[in-house]
Amino acid sequence: MESLVGSDARGTKLKEVAELLSQLKLDVVQKSLSPSERDGMLEKLKIYGRSPEGSDPIFTKDVLPPFPIDSDETGIAILADQGFQRDPNVLSKDALRCLANALFLDAKTRQMLVELGYAPRLAEQLKKSDSEDEFLLSRILFLLTYEKSLDIEALIRENQLADNINYKLSEHMKKTVSTQSTTQDGAALAETLKLLFNILYFHPNCRLFFFPSLLPVLEIIRIVPIPPCPLEPPITHLINLLINLDLKDQTPATQTTPDQSVEATNTHSTETPEAPPIPNSSCFPPSNPEIYVERLISILSLSVIAYSESVLDTLAAPLLTSIRRFYEISPHRVQKRMQSLLLPSDNDRLQPLGKLDNLPSRLLRLSSSPMAPTLRDLVLALLFELSGKDATTFIYNIGYGFASGFLMTHGIAVPEGSMAPDSSPANENQGNARQPVNPITGQLLDKEAPVEEGPPMTQEEKEREAERLFVLFERLRKTGVMDVQNPLQEAVGEGRFEELNDDA
Repeated sequence: MESLVGSDARGTKLKEVAELLSQLKLDVVQKSLSPSERDGMLEKLKIYGRSPEGSDPIFTKDVLPPFPIDSDETGIAILADQGFQRDPNVLSKDALRCLANALFLDAKTRQMLVELGYAPRLAEQLKKSDSEDEFLLSRILFLLTYEKSLDIEALIRENQLADNINYKLSEHMKKTVSTQSTTQDGAALAETLKLLFNILYFHPNCRLFFFPSLLPVLEIIRIVPIPPCPLEPPITHLINLLINLDLKDQTPATQTTPDQSVEATNTHSTETPEAPPIPNSSCFPPSNPEIYVERLISILSLSVIAYSESVLDTLAAPLLTSIRRFYEISPHRVQKRMQSLLLPSDNDRLQPLGKLDNLPSRLLRLSSSPMAPTLRDLVLALLFELSGKDATTFIYNIGYGFASGFLMTHGIAVPEGSMAPDSSPANENQGNARQPVNPITGQLLDKEAPVEEGPPMTQEEKEREAERLFVLFERLRKTGVMDVQNPLQEAVGEGRFEELNDDA
């Protein structure tokens, strides 16, 4: 009995959806509906379309009789016509809401809209849209980016998609600076950022055309309030963009068309050395070049406090990647500032590294956390970058206890002598070598607690300990991780070993 009732309800809904679409189709041509009637029908259709069950005329191409819709017409086409064609000067927000909802619920409808040829209209309308229209247009374009048949390069070349996105983000920056941004503005910004991320992700050869968006993205990151849980929209959307946006300076003379960019990628010679990075005035303003990296590091510092290690493992990877990208292209002054914020200081070395509650110590603990398998390598890669990609400096900065796993995993040999307490690199600020540290723990040697010596070893204990050390050195040498020589072999080679007779 319940199945019959459900079937009747579905049939009734199906008929009503088809009838609504039929009247809306007729209205596109004849303007037969008043604005209130039209809005009412679209509102009903939006409610019905929240569930695909019984809403087949919206999502399918073929609709069987007795429903009064042409078999070659789709609900997607009718909604798109209502959104753009009925009044070319005014977008129908209700129709676009229905359309966006359908594209979200049923992926195959996205290809339908691409084939109908509405993508150029969406791109062109974006510039002059208000916040609500921007939200809807960006949402629809975002969903269409998952279709390989969507020609993003043509939209950039012929329909000003890149220019319009750059313009909208610039407008959002102005509103954020003037504190005039509304909740609707925030929603529109989030959709536009998601759209841009997908374009850059699926079409990296087009990223030069979105270089003007870099400054608005950085400025919004700098100005927008950081919530108690920092890694939330829009901050996450903004940081995600920094992974794919080009951070190097780009001038009009160096910009290319999408087709030229693809050709350049295909013909690039691996023998040609890559040009050194150019400090970007957008990333590093001359008046305060550290301002944006300090903001990113501040977000990181708050995040490692606000989230558990397992949650950080899910959320913080783009942030760490962005900070590392900034370091790679930073001028020397900014690099020194980043090192001072992220690497252990002399004060940290009063005890074994990783024991304090500051950011460097939290990062070190995160680098060895079993709850953060993704972040472990990202944190260590960042710290290795901050150490000039030098193994000796890396070991000094964080201690061999934290550095060993990364060096072994990446096949980086430990230079001979780097494990000696006096092997610390020179301190640029002091112009001489730093104080000796324990190479394993990173603690200053003169701050280590004195070790209570036990009773003297017997001759038998000394022999067992020597045998154990011999085996350990042999194992270490065979791994290739460290270039070491067994002390016994070294003594023989230097003539310091004397074999005694049995009766000696």
